[in-house]
Amino acid sequence: KFFETVGFTECFANRRAELLERMAPPLPAKSSLEAVDAAAYGALRERLLSGTFHARYGEKLLAFQEGASRLSGAGLYRIVMEDREGCAAAEYTGDRSLAIKELLISPALLEGAVSLIKEKLPADRYFVRTPALWDGLPGSYIQPFAMVKWLREDLRQAWGEERSGYFGLGFD
Repeated sequence: KFFETVGFTECFANRRAELLERMAPPLPAKSSLEAVDAAAYGALRERLLSGTFHARYGEKLLAFQEGASRLSGAGLYRIVMEDREGCAAAEYTGDRSLAIKELLISPALLEGAVSLIKEKLPADRYFVRTPALWDGLPGSYIQPFAMVKWLREDLRQAWGEERSGYFGLGFD
């Protein structure tokens, strides 16, 4: 609310879900999860988000996320399921929870991807974020995530009130 009072507008949202360890569906066959570095993650991320208005992160920001993820005991990952690729950025929090700060894969494969992550990165709770415009996991909801302050009225009008983009990671 504070940011609205100083001229910011909500423009980015994520879809969020919270799952307990026992809620994840069975692990899908023919699937893999492998750690990747920031450069490989960034290239895969851009391919997966092609055609979607989104925040593009440079090498330094992705390296920062890679370091934060690794310090927590998790990392940046490439997912392969049913011959389709995806990626995930995960960080353990201090309370035996895993924040999957970004999960990008075909919406039909989201549940299986969470199960794959659960097998490799055990936790009591999983907090999952995906693009708001993708069909979500059961029980997911859309949450505002980032705002913009328009400095030019013509750009605000071109954007429109109903449009939303995907901001992604957020460095929280």
